[in-house]
Amino acid sequence: MSENKVLKINEADNVAIALVELKKDEVVTIDNKKISLKDPVPGGHKFSIKIISEDEDIIKYGFSIGKSKRGIKTGEHVHMHNLSISSSSLSARKSMARIQSR
Repeated sequence: MSENKVLKINEADNVAIALVELKKDEVVTIDNKKISLKDPVPGGHKFSIKIISEDEDIIKYGFSIGKSKRGIKTGEHVHMHNLSISSSSLSARKSMARIQSR
């Protein structure tokens, strides 16, 4: 990964986390794959590491956190403008938070 700037936890993840603010057009490497960011990504936010189709699960830490509202390009910022969070996703997020706090 790119010098601890990004984090991908699970092999199934289709998003990674920016550990620091990343700039548009910045190139990061995940799983030996170079990804050029389409948008600026604030620290702590997600970006896609592969093409995500409309209504596809967004997978973070191996869990679905919601569905894409539209197609998402590789390197695009993933947030409320293109992510729909369901009640089952909220339940999974609470489980993740409990696991992380241990």
